[in-house]
Amino acid sequence: MFTKIKKFNLEKSEETLNQILNHLFIIYIFSFPISSAHKSIFIVILFVFIIRGNYRKYFGYAFQNNVIRALTVFALMHILWMFVSDDYLYTKSIIRSSLYYLYPIVFITFMDYRYISRYLFAFFLSMLFSELFSYGLFFELIPSHWGFYNNPADPSPFYHHTHYGMALAFTLSIIFYDFFTQKEKPYIKILLSIFFVTASINLFINGGRTGYLMYLILLVGMGFWFLKTYSYKIFSLILPILLLAFYLAYSYSPAFQKRLNNTESGISRLIEKSDYSSSIGSRVGAWKYSIPVIKEHLFFGVGTGNQLNEIKKYTIQHDPSYYKIFTGGDMVHLHNQYVSVLIQFGVIGLLIYFFLLYSLLKYKQENHLLKTIQVFLVLSVIFFGFIDILTEASALALLLFTTLIPITLLRTSDYRLQTTYTINNKTVWVYFALAILFFLINKFT
Repeated sequence: MFTKIKKFNLEKSEETLNQILNHLFIIYIFSFPISSAHKSIFIVILFVFIIRGNYRKYFGYAFQNNVIRALTVFALMHILWMFVSDDYLYTKSIIRSSLYYLYPIVFITFMDYRYISRYLFAFFLSMLFSELFSYGLFFELIPSHWGFYNNPADPSPFYHHTHYGMALAFTLSIIFYDFFTQKEKPYIKILLSIFFVTASINLFINGGRTGYLMYLILLVGMGFWFLKTYSYKIFSLILPILLLAFYLAYSYSPAFQKRLNNTESGISRLIEKSDYSSSIGSRVGAWKYSIPVIKEHLFFGVGTGNQLNEIKKYTIQHDPSYYKIFTGGDMVHLHNQYVSVLIQFGVIGLLIYFFLLYSLLKYKQENHLLKTIQVFLVLSVIFFGFIDILTEASALALLLFTTLIPITLLRTSDYRLQTTYTINNKTVWVYFALAILFFLINKFT
């Protein structure tokens, strides 16, 4: 009898801890787009995960999933390849960011399918907060030093405008999908349409060229997604929306005009004079001089974090003028996920990365909303990788990927809680109070 009582208490305790983990995860989702407080929240999640115990059961469940296995292999590759690195500081930062690929192992062990609407609502609410904060910076209602650039002319709120633009473009594609496919009340449809318009404007008043390009790619991609699944009529809306958005942006957004003109100027100087001194030119130069290094270390790469040092060694001998540009301060990474992976880990590493993306695209998900989020998140990462790198410590693109992916892996049978608590005013206030508490802890520690 004592054994039965002990077993019952253990199961009850495990249920309670899983409930706590789900609530903490909701706060984590709300926090990561707007604050580095997500780090403190994850530490608490990890602590509760550890004291919950029953590791064989939970790890066994996690590693049954092909995507979790692919994420783990990709993360471990960064750790194993560090032993041939000679740039300790840069390698340390990459290892730290690669650990985010392991977070889904923890998340998926407690997530419950019935909480999906709460997870997603927390994310979209956070992106709405980011947008409003950005407008506050733009109209100088919020002190400019609270923004990422300390500049109202480029009001990216909490992250680099490249990453913020990517996250905002992804969010807009899902809002567009939700508006036309989900059965919502009329006032929700109105709110979604307002969110879409204001977020689109916000994307174009920020200085991130990546966001502009991602907006174009993802909305066109969403058009084909609708064409395949729903109706060509919705597809026909995409072109006028894009034409109007880019026309208005070029007519009324100084940030958009400036970035577009700078891009055109940089490309012209690169083609006509082989001038690598522009933002575009410095990146093309880095990719160009990565090629001989990649050829020399084709299969296994140069090791985690060694890529910048190897390019410096090559350019100082073969192109000293570009070496000065490369070491001038702007090239803190290679601005291309595929080149970065290939030069560090060789063909083996690139195949592992492709396998990760392939595993996600081929994942069988019956919930069409979750599959859409999964596919467009992968598309975002694929196209983002041509312009920037995903594996960058605490960057928004990496957090977006590693937080939303486990949500899209949930299936209707994933009921890990005996009961789910209903949302009421008290619960919402508790969420906000805890989010603020973690923000303060992170701010003053």
